[in-house]
Amino acid sequence: FGILACLLVAWAVAAGGFINWLMPTPENPPADFVILQTAYAGLLAHGGFLALFIGYRCFLPFQLRVPFSQEYLGLWRSSASALLYFLATLPLLWGASLLWLGLLELARKWGVSIPADQQVMVGYFGNVESPTAFVALLLLAVVIAPVTEELLFRAGLYRFLKAQMSTPLAIIIAGGVFGLFHANLLVAPVLMILGCVLCLVYEITGSIRVPILMHALFNLNTVILISLQPDLP
Repeated sequence: FGILACLLVAWAVAAGGFINWLMPTPENPPADFVILQTAYAGLLAHGGFLALFIGYRCFLPFQLRVPFSQEYLGLWRSSASALLYFLATLPLLWGASLLWLGLLELARKWGVSIPADQQVMVGYFGNVESPTAFVALLLLAVVIAPVTEELLFRAGLYRFLKAQMSTPLAIIIAGGVFGLFHANLLVAPVLMILGCVLCLVYEITGSIRVPILMHALFNLNTVILISLQPDLP
């Protein structure tokens, strides 16, 4: 699994470099050029992540290729479960977000400077004008990222950790890594909690479909909120 992690990091760097080579930034780029460039890099990176994960799984001995889902849930049942878990989790995430923002503000008043800026992708959704760029960002946030990240963090990392340690500790570590993966201090604690909840939902339902759909709902909810109020963190 360590080799897979190194390959994922290397691919993320390579994908960004390839898009920069394919779409070099002109002197006076159009308003949405950088947004479109970032969206394409994200799509390429996540596509590579998915290919690497599937390739890694194919090289595992047959007896270690455990199905992603222990329980089969149809699309409608999975969707209903994801919606219910998402709605039940929202108050927890909102409360954690308000508490964390309050702590950051308190730290600033005490003279402690903590770099906590809005997520780059979130900022793009608040400023995008090109329909092509918006569709690319939406596809990445609501379809590609939930599928890729749930396979990596829940079906991959969490199950790997669960085989090495207790379930609660595996949930905490996998959730923490998920939050840190997004590399943004402003939302890291909230995403860590979300990561833990997604692990718990995966554990309860036994189906990878439910956390994938729940993750998609979370991202869609963020997109809608940002579109309505671009100044949100």
